[in-house]
Amino acid sequence: MQNISELSRREWLGLCTGMGSVAIAGCQESTESGDFQEIEPPSVSPMFRNDVMNIGHQDPATEIKEPIEQQWDFRASGIQSAPSLAENVVIITTLGREVVAIGRETGETRWRYEDGRRMYATPTVVNERVFIGSRSSRIYALEIADGSVTWEFETEEPVESTVVINDESVFALDTGATLYALDREDGDERWRTKIGERIRDRIPGPSPAVVGDKVLAFDGGRQLVAVSVSDGSERWHYDLGLSSHSSILIHDMTALITGRSVTHAIGVEEGQERWQTETMNGEIFGGPRGLIGEPAVSAGTAYVGSTGFVNAFDLTDGHPIWSARTFGNVYAPPVVVGETIYAGCDDGYLYAFDAADGTEYWNHDFGRDAEIIGPPAVDNKQLYVGLDGEAGEGKLIALLPK
Repeated sequence: MQNISELSRREWLGLCTGMGSVAIAGCQESTESGDFQEIEPPSVSPMFRNDVMNIGHQDPATEIKEPIEQQWDFRASGIQSAPSLAENVVIITTLGREVVAIGRETGETRWRYEDGRRMYATPTVVNERVFIGSRSSRIYALEIADGSVTWEFETEEPVESTVVINDESVFALDTGATLYALDREDGDERWRTKIGERIRDRIPGPSPAVVGDKVLAFDGGRQLVAVSVSDGSERWHYDLGLSSHSSILIHDMTALITGRSVTHAIGVEEGQERWQTETMNGEIFGGPRGLIGEPAVSAGTAYVGSTGFVNAFDLTDGHPIWSARTFGNVYAPPVVVGETIYAGCDDGYLYAFDAADGTEYWNHDFGRDAEIIGPPAVDNKQLYVGLDGEAGEGKLIALLPK
């Protein structure tokens, strides 16, 4: 078993890949009988994980089960976030201190916005605007057409996690564990609240999630905190035990959050534990799994990456369903598109698995010098993945079915 103190920086990066999402409904809901009822997911993923609950599931019409080949590549400084898709462009942040919009068909630069500090968070795209937090202690709203600044807001500390947006507000968590609510249109502050001491060793940082009248966020220590959407007052908090937790996924009024070796399921209404599944000691899946990443959800099943595996378990009780082997470690959240799971590894391999039983459809090797830290984005039979290479060199790759 791997000792936590021996974890590499890449493993910390992968565990803490915090991704944001837009304000649209989730992909399933629970009926009175307890069965899952499918809700139509979005066909385009304007930002990773698709909604304010971070569910991570997309329209099945966009899935790619057949092997893939490269369409184009865009060279940039290291990429440790997820690509965000709009109608004609894909938007990334880079360690080269900029936000870049790239033509989806050609791979050519449409515009760049330079911030002056490294950028780790995934851009959030809503209504022709790009919302992004920065290590320069700023939150920006940029016009998607040309990258011009619509508004900016100064925070107390750097913002390394992805912002989350609902119909009216932008929610952001800075590294000082201050949670902000800003007006989506003009960036005016609605409220701010201090929920913890400091968020350390998390790049990108853990993103909040919104469900109903609550915002849920990790306080940087041991607590999952729920506050009011309207004024930021605390509703409840839950002790997660060991620190180093991921972004939060909400499904069926249950919050899922992963830590060093445990996935917690916590009721959203009162903050009570429903179940937890431990994977580090191998008792659940039959072998050591090490550090686990962030979950994605589809049709009553949660999918979580780990050291050398993608794992599926039942959302009702945490019972394991299947486990699929990978060459490298899967720390970024898997992406669920229809009946297909896409998972990237820290050794440069990208996989596609059958969501039902874990059967491998294909894998694609980007080379030993490439690391996939953030999850891919899929739309219209196109797949986009960011690579973080040696010496700060990176690429955005566009792929199509062969």
